[in-house]
Amino acid sequence: MTKHGRLILLMGISGSGKTTLGRMLTARLRQRAAPVCFIDGDVVRGFFGDDLGFSAAERNQATRRMAFGAFTVVELGIDVVMANIAGSSETRAFLRSKFPRYIEVFCSVDFATAGRHDVKGVYRRAMALEDPQLVGHDVDFDEPTDPSVVVHPYQEPPEESLERILAFLDTESSARPHGDDA
Repeated sequence: MTKHGRLILLMGISGSGKTTLGRMLTARLRQRAAPVCFIDGDVVRGFFGDDLGFSAAERNQATRRMAFGAFTVVELGIDVVMANIAGSSETRAFLRSKFPRYIEVFCSVDFATAGRHDVKGVYRRAMALEDPQLVGHDVDFDEPTDPSVVVHPYQEPPEESLERILAFLDTESSARPHGDDA
């Protein structure tokens, strides 16, 4: 029986540090010689030619695309770090139901703080529109009720967040029986 990889979902509103942490986490896991793949929401949207908008239904469809890619990789025993807003409890329940080894990392930051740090210009561009469709502003964001790990971008250095995630992953890995794939 093969051991499934883990889906490590980095979720939170735009600008909450998901991509930064995802890249850092992927690099650190690779340093440990762990097989790992990073899937970023912006990259996936670009791959498909930005054919989806930002309504709740289109966001859900984009997440499902990412999830299918992640699913094919974890089936090979490779961990996937996935950076995605995953702003609805239904989206996260779907992911949880599809991945036997699902880990949820909530990048907790308020809308105003994320907007002030707007590294990618998402807030500036969206707020210039009549209907911005920004999660946490005019698109609902369901804060997770029981994430595996909570990190606090802009309140702590990214390295501190990374260490907290790694500590959880180490604990999670050591708690599982060897060869357990469920």
